[in-house]
Amino acid sequence: MYKVLLVDDEMLVKLGIRSILDWSDEGFEIAGEASGGKEGVRMALSIEPDLIISDIAMPEMDGIEMFEEIKRNGLNPIFVALSSYDQFELVQRAMRAGAKDYLLKLRINADSLHELLQGVREELDKKNIQKRLSAGAVSAQEEEELGRLYYYNLMLGENVADLPTSHWFNKAGAARVCYIATDALRLQAQKTEMERKIYGKTIRALITEICREFQETYCIDWGNGIFVAAIADDGRPRNEELEQMASAIMNSLENYGNLQSSIGISTPTREPGMMKKAFQMARQIREELRYQGYGRVRFYEEMEEEQGRLEQEPSDLVNLEHLTHLCETLAGGEFFNYVSGFNYRIRSEHLSLENAAFQSAKMICVMEEHLKANWGDRDISTDAGKILQRIYRAETVDEIIRCNREYAIQVEMFFEEFGGGDAGRLVRDAKQYIKDHITEPISLKDVSAAMNVSPSYLSTVFSRTEETSLTNYINKKKIQQAQHMLTKERMKIYEVSMMLGFESAGYFAKVFKKYAGCTPSQFLEGKQEG
Repeated sequence: MYKVLLVDDEMLVKLGIRSILDWSDEGFEIAGEASGGKEGVRMALSIEPDLIISDIAMPEMDGIEMFEEIKRNGLNPIFVALSSYDQFELVQRAMRAGAKDYLLKLRINADSLHELLQGVREELDKKNIQKRLSAGAVSAQEEEELGRLYYYNLMLGENVADLPTSHWFNKAGAARVCYIATDALRLQAQKTEMERKIYGKTIRALITEICREFQETYCIDWGNGIFVAAIADDGRPRNEELEQMASAIMNSLENYGNLQSSIGISTPTREPGMMKKAFQMARQIREELRYQGYGRVRFYEEMEEEQGRLEQEPSDLVNLEHLTHLCETLAGGEFFNYVSGFNYRIRSEHLSLENAAFQSAKMICVMEEHLKANWGDRDISTDAGKILQRIYRAETVDEIIRCNREYAIQVEMFFEEFGGGDAGRLVRDAKQYIKDHITEPISLKDVSAAMNVSPSYLSTVFSRTEETSLTNYINKKKIQQAQHMLTKERMKIYEVSMMLGFESAGYFAKVFKKYAGCTPSQFLEGKQEG
């Protein structure tokens, strides 16, 4: 237990601090209380506290003067100042005098005090180990923890001057960082906090044991299924040996922990200050995970050679015209081929995880919109919503590609159900003919002649399948094309009328209003206003 001295001239403040939490659970005991600075000095010299929590505005001797007097007498406890809202100048003086932190009296609660004491305890633990290390009384477990803390701070780029330990930069001469990414979160989701800690320690111990068969190692549980090992390096070429080590780690994690993993290994570094860069090198295996999934061992040298291939964001992958056509015609097999090409471009153009998700979601949304527009009276039984959720939660591009394939299979099943048979093929072919000849005069007779069937038969089949007449379908498609030509191609109304094969501009306007709900002129005015 670490000893605490409370100093404040207000009894209620001391009572509140003493009662707000269970100090023994935090690893502390309140060994004494004082009501002023002079009494605080006498009591500190008597009990030699590890932590002093003191008011900074007291009569006769304030908290800062008290703390400086205690230090002049050879003690060096951690000092935390208590203050009110209007005492910030005193707080600044206290911090300059060496106070670790300060607490506002009216804001003290169990959470804020617990957080403060955690930081104090870590600092005291470090001091304690340092004393015992100097005396040669540190246990193997404590030295292991100290080594992990030393390399953890190096990888974060933080100061390690106050972390004494025997480290490799003075012995082996160099170190590497091994970044081990696992899918441990998948298994930890249903575990309690304590179970997760035990599980993480077990995996860390397994990795450490394997690595130390090859070189001295400190392994850190980085959180979220990531483990990072600092591995001693004697400077000789040893990539083959390191690859054996990494393969042994992946096999053991799979066999004993049911975990998938991938591993990135940095180049060796000879300077402690370069460990942060080595960590960043090894961490680049995360980019590999997005495209290749788990099961890979990669050295930074290899990844660096491939940097030129990394993402170049392409233009939009979604071909709206092609997807619209597929939804209209239900051409069996063509959508699956489209998705295969779509997935190939995701891989070959090295899309980021975010862009791959965006492009895939856009493709699915376009398909759903046009399928409903063309076949809304049918049971379009795709799990589009669930697939979109999985796409946006995906951790790798590979998962997104699998979702795209799954969606393609579901759409193809719909195509097969409603687009198969002679009637389905006849309607598809008729739609294709209309699409190809949309700028020509088209009649039921023209289409039936092209299909080699009688007009009456084609009319019956089309109406039964589409629940609209073929003539209505032709006019609807012509007006859609007219809207495109008026807005996108900036053509005149009379030019559009002639291009689409209407007998007169007046008749064109009449048909346009029937299907668009307004005249061509009103349509253009609305677009311009919008």
